[in-house]
Amino acid sequence: MSTPLDNSKPLSGTDLVLETMVNRVCSSDEKTVEIVVGGKSFFETKGKLCSWSGFFDAAIQHGWKEARSMQFMLPDDDPAEWEFMMSLLAEPALCHGLRGDNIHIALAWFDYFDISRGLEQCDKFLSTNGEFHVLSRHLTQKRFRRSLTCLEFGLRYNLLECKERGFGFLRGFICGTSFGFEMSLADIRELVLLLKNYKDCCVAVWPFIEKHLLKDVSRSPRTLLGNDLLPALMLTRLQLNDARQKCGSDYGKESDSEEEQVFSMQIL
Repeated sequence: MSTPLDNSKPLSGTDLVLETMVNRVCSSDEKTVEIVVGGKSFFETKGKLCSWSGFFDAAIQHGWKEARSMQFMLPDDDPAEWEFMMSLLAEPALCHGLRGDNIHIALAWFDYFDISRGLEQCDKFLSTNGEFHVLSRHLTQKRFRRSLTCLEFGLRYNLLECKERGFGFLRGFICGTSFGFEMSLADIRELVLLLKNYKDCCVAVWPFIEKHLLKDVSRSPRTLLGNDLLPALMLTRLQLNDARQKCGSDYGKESDSEEEQVFSMQIL
């Protein structure tokens, strides 16, 4: 059994410094911070906010005026969304509260407040629920669009696992030969938009597009992605590959369809 502290014994210089530091940290962590969201006040301890959020940690550690007043104002935000974010953070398994209809809210708040734990759980959720696995089964338009939406979240918020699985999905889709007739021109336009807007997506996927869909097109990716006819050409080539697989490997090899020739000539 340990010996009780003798309170009558004077503290040494080192002990006194350590005690003062501990007291300051404890009292600092227990200070209450007011966050006013859309006119509604919420109160959290300073220590909790700093441990969760890179935003609050930086603000408090670097002496922002909000840290001095212990009040953060978010007048244009929805208090219900703040409550939702805090409810997620209170859960040991944060991703249990995530769904397809609220993931965009969670991502926006976690990103703004630099909450790495929240972003990691969103990454896990999207990677698991992003329909990135459906190439082994029947791929529908709905599943394809859901996969593109999840990948766009991954690209926007730099979610590493989601991006990797999404890139793999797109590479499999482009190399595959049985999905062309399930897609619409609008679907391929969405794919091209991701390639145009996100460099890492283009770097990961474009070589497969060149190899399987654009072997005879010699323009640079930047030039092609700026051409409004590119989605139509890609869809035509996807459908031709699909037809070759369904009708026999030699189908369409001797001469391209008239529509494909027109698109190819205009892009070339």
